Amino acid sequence: EYIGILYRRTDAEARAKAEAALLESELSRLQYQLRAGSGFELSSPANTRGVQRKAKLVEAWTGEWVDPRKSAASASEVTRVCIAASCGDGRTLRCRWLHQGGELGEPLSALVPGSHAFVKVLHEPFLRVSPAASDFCRAGGHPQLANEAPVLYAGEVEVDAEGVLLRWNNLSGTYKGEDEKCYQTGLPLDRFWALHAGPRDPKDTDAARYLSSHGVLLRRALLLSDADFEQVRRQWDGCVRALCRDDQFASATHERLIAASDERCDAVGRYGYLSLVSEAGNAMASADADGEAGAAAAESSQTVQLSRTITASMLHVARRNSRGG
Repeated sequence: EYIGILYRRTDAEARAKAEAALLESELSRLQYQLRAGSGFELSSPANTRGVQRKAKLVEAWTGEWVDPRKSAASASEVTRVCIAASCGDGRTLRCRWLHQGGELGEPLSALVPGSHAFVKVLHEPFLRVSPAASDFCRAGGHPQLANEAPVLYAGEVEVDAEGVLLRWNNLSGTYKGEDEKCYQTGLPLDRFWALHAGPRDPKDTDAARYLSSHGVLLRRALLLSDADFEQVRRQWDGCVRALCRDDQFASATHERLIAASDERCDAVGRYGYLSLVSEAGNAMASADADGEAGAAAAESSQTVQLSRTITASMLHVARRNSRGG
C-alpha cells in the first residue's frame, strides 16, 4: 500500500511538472505572437504537440547538454539581422526578418532556394535562419546566429523556390545536436536527415536511406512521408474491411482484437507499464541464476511485452480511423 502511494505521488508530481513546462512554453509563444502581429504563423506541426519532453540546451563546441534552469546563458540576444522561420503546417517555412534586439520585421515571401543554417533558441517559437543559401551539408554561420550561446538544436534547412521544406539535418560544426533531441526544432520528422557517424546498418537495404555529401554521411529518419504513410494506412484499412466483409470468422476475430486493444490501452492509461517492469524483473532474476540463458529470456520478455503494447496502440488508432473517431 505504501509503494502504491509513492507511485501515485510520483505520477502526480510528474504531471504537474509537465503542465508547468507546457504553460511556460505557451506563455512564451503568446508573448512573441503579441510582438509579431497576426501575419506570422507560430504554431508547431501537429505531430510534435502530443508528447511533452524536457528541454535541453547543447553548448557550443563542447557538445554537452545542460538543463536550461542551470544554464547562465539560456537565451541568446540577436546581434545581427537574420530570418525568423516557422513551419506551422509541417511543409512550408513562413519567414520574417529578425532585427537586432529581437524585433520582428516585414514578412518574406520565401527563403532563397538552397540550404540555410539554423538554430533553435530557448523560448523562441521560431528558428533563427541564415539568409545566405548554400548546398546541402555546406551551410555555415551557426555561432553567429546564436552568439555561441547554448541552443536547443542546430542544423540546416533546405527549401525550394516556393519556400517548401525539402529536408533538414543536424549538421553543425559548432553545435553537436544528438538525434534524440531533434524534436526540439518543431520540424517534421519525415524530412529529417540525421548525421550518421558509424558504418551503414546492413539491415537498411534501401538505397534511399543514406546520403553521402561533401564528406559526411546522413541517414534518413523515415522513408515514407506523412502523406505516403497515410495512403498506405488507408489501403490497409480497405484490405481489412474487404476481409471482414467476406469472412465472418475474420470479422469476429477483428472485433475481439479491437476490444482487447481498447482494454489494454485503458489499462496502460490507468496502471502504467507495471506488467513490463514485472516481467522484466522476473526475467532478470532468472538471468542471475541461469547466466546467458536468463539474459536472453529477459530480452525476449521485454521485446514481447513492448511489441504487445505497440500493437495495441496501433490497433487503437486504426479502430478510431476506420470508424471516424
